[in-house]
Amino acid sequence: MIRNRSIRSAMTGVWPAILCILTVGCADDHSQRVRLDQQVQRPDVSVVLITVDGLSVDKMDELLADGALPNIRRMIDGGVRVERAVSGWPTITYAQVTSLLTGQFPGHHGILGNKWFDRYSLICRDYATMRTYRHTDRDFTASTLYERLHDRMTVSIQCAVRRGATRIVDNWARSGIGWFFGMFDAVDAIMPIRFEKIAPLANRTAVWPVLIHAYFPALDEIGHRHGPDSAQYRETLIHVDRHIGRIREAVASAGMADRTWMVLVSD
Repeated sequence: MIRNRSIRSAMTGVWPAILCILTVGCADDHSQRVRLDQQVQRPDVSVVLITVDGLSVDKMDELLADGALPNIRRMIDGGVRVERAVSGWPTITYAQVTSLLTGQFPGHHGILGNKWFDRYSLICRDYATMRTYRHTDRDFTASTLYERLHDRMTVSIQCAVRRGATRIVDNWARSGIGWFFGMFDAVDAIMPIRFEKIAPLANRTAVWPVLIHAYFPALDEIGHRHGPDSAQYRETLIHVDRHIGRIREAVASAGMADRTWMVLVSD
């Protein structure tokens, strides 16, 4: 009886947070609320870097042909697609995201995977836990894009590699609870909501960021669990496309559409 009461008591405290996660899906029902004050300085060029972890090019092309990814289609048709990009090795999340943000291969920046062991220094790292997933920044010395833009406004949204970013827009509790309960799409759905926070930030600082990095983790997890040919993977990628559309809407609402380069990458 004591054990049962303890479990009920614990769940009573957890359920409000779970319900908070469940309401994230309602984010698709309203327009992006991004309004900039007149005094905000708008850079001549701003970059929105969108990282979709675990994105299968073959599956993306299949859904593009089906017309299921209209927002990614607009990015491709209105821009440039790199067909023969060179990736570092290994093609694993922490190694490649660090490469993306430093411009160096894993063998140079030193983050060789999600888990790694250096037999010479006897250093062992495992970033795949709730306690350690943000520790990557401690283990490499290469300059990040944020550090190279130290005198400009930069923003990191939901990415574990964020050293040097002027502002980090994150919500560990909401993302962590969603991830713990396997609500991976719900974690991605938080992204447009967080993107709305950039406008108040710009209004307070009187400057719009020159770099915004938006990181979507769900597709990678779904791919590992169900495979890229699964219905779950297809549905998650369609959701990511919808969130990208809302980011595009936010940029346009801020009056930055004609000054923004939107870049879609994966590991």
